[in-house]
Amino acid sequence: MALIPARAGSKGVPQKNTMVFEGKSLIQRAIDCAKGAPIVDKIVVNSDDQNILDTTSELRDLRITKQLRPHYLGNDNSSIVDVAIHAIEQLNEDFDIIVLLQVTSPLRSSEDLDEIITFFDNDEKLEGVISVVPVEDQHPARMYNIEDNRLVPLNTKSENKHRQNLKKVFLRNGCFYAIKTDALLKQKTFMPEYKKPFIMNPEHLLNIDSPRDVIIGKALIKSWDNKEI
Repeated sequence: MALIPARAGSKGVPQKNTMVFEGKSLIQRAIDCAKGAPIVDKIVVNSDDQNILDTTSELRDLRITKQLRPHYLGNDNSSIVDVAIHAIEQLNEDFDIIVLLQVTSPLRSSEDLDEIITFFDNDEKLEGVISVVPVEDQHPARMYNIEDNRLVPLNTKSENKHRQNLKKVFLRNGCFYAIKTDALLKQKTFMPEYKKPFIMNPEHLLNIDSPRDVIIGKALIKSWDNKEI
């Protein structure tokens, strides 16, 4: 099951889920990603706002189900795990794997989604797959705490190293969170104990959560649609 949550309330960027980039809304982009993956059996578009659900495409694809969640699952403190469990209970169907597609991370493909599912075929004990990108300029070696108005490096051993000599680290890019259903229900998280990375191109890092992200997103999504990145 591909789960596409779209909460109405957004303080950083109002109505960001239905915001249109290059002629297509962010929520529709998530739906199209799931629709293009043959391995997906069910696509659940879940929101606490009927108006958001009404903006999405008609149910031409029989795999798509639109769910209106209770308002208590749409506030700032709502857990995405609770949303996922509620969605599963409403469907009353069995799924081996749940894939969370965050609407605000649109730089992903259907091929990516299909490939992620194959990870589970090759490792029976695997509980989850998380998409990540390698960190480049914003490496933790360049990060600090401030204590008593002094800069304190997070890693004193790496502070003065050249970038090419730094150990590679990776950042979740928000595109895919795939988890076995039983692991989700047992551990109550999309970050299970035994998980593997799906490493994506560092240029495929875009999380639209602020006005600045919108400005950057316009350029990146245009380049993505034109297959320039």
